Amino acid sequence: MPAKILSRNNRNSTVDVLRLLAAFLVVFVHSGLHGLDGKVGFLGTILLVFGRLAVPFFFVVSGYFLYSSYEKQADRIIRSVPKLLNIFILSSVLYFVFFGWYFGSYSFTASLITPSTIFNMLIFNHPIYNEALWFLLALIGGSLLVLLNAKYIKKDWLLLTIAACLYFLGLLFSNYSQFIGIEPIDVSYYRNFLGEGLLFIMIGYMCSKYATRLQAISHTRLLSYTVLCLALYFIEFYAIRASVNSPADIYVMLPVLSFLIIIWSVKHPNLLSKTIVPTLGAQVALYIYILHILFLYSISVLYTQLGVDGGDPIPALIRMPTAFLLSLLTGYTYFIIKKWALSRIARNK
Repeated sequence: MPAKILSRNNRNSTVDVLRLLAAFLVVFVHSGLHGLDGKVGFLGTILLVFGRLAVPFFFVVSGYFLYSSYEKQADRIIRSVPKLLNIFILSSVLYFVFFGWYFGSYSFTASLITPSTIFNMLIFNHPIYNEALWFLLALIGGSLLVLLNAKYIKKDWLLLTIAACLYFLGLLFSNYSQFIGIEPIDVSYYRNFLGEGLLFIMIGYMCSKYATRLQAISHTRLLSYTVLCLALYFIEFYAIRASVNSPADIYVMLPVLSFLIIIWSVKHPNLLSKTIVPTLGAQVALYIYILHILFLYSISVLYTQLGVDGGDPIPALIRMPTAFLLSLLTGYTYFIIKKWALSRIARNK
């Protein structure tokens, strides 16, 4: 029996808390702190392992809140896709301006717009500027496929099966390419709505659809599954890193672990519910994801101007949480201003 859909006033605070944690892990991975001085320490490795779950979890959350009746799904997607597209366009303009300043040449950033880069952006969700923005394009593409299913096909399990096949096909041509005797493909060719996004969207979607059944799983069994999957994931992670020069960021165990994490969230939906953390996760995590590259690079420029070696442990350690906090504060400020402006508009009507 499908679970009752969560409304805006009855959200799963655990999911939102984990969304904020995922944003933190994204900043950590992109800061390179885990590989300081060319070495990956124990703690850095642990964070890196979980950091690979961050972007998939964003997709899972999107799918989780997407599930509803087919009619409501279609309406929700039709309203959300233009908003996501606007965010992507504005973010791309922001990074066009930022990288023009960073590299000291707007002609350089303009020269990156070519038929080839436009093709890769549209087909493979490979942004021309900030690479992290691929998530937005992949989310749009995955949402449109869910829309197609909601309006015409109406076979959720079929879409999930197709998504899983595409994901594991991507694995064969990335992390596991050596086992079939081929060179691994460039990351941009599988990091898209077909290769990665759709499967995780559907995992969240199906978890929401069958939330009542998932809640019935005993804690003992769920804990056993989680421990086993974590062990297998660590083994897979180390095996891939030891045998592939440039390991990809998708793994066999990522979908399984994402599935288990969302089950824990369904069983315990009120984590930190009386704090501001869920609100930050729900309203600000996406802005942290979009803005953190800007702040990471800006802090590096500041270090250079101050004559500080950003590769030293203390400056490097300061850079990551500072970029995270600045992104969080900027996003939260925007959220407050937007909320105030909307309330003013509503009162004036």
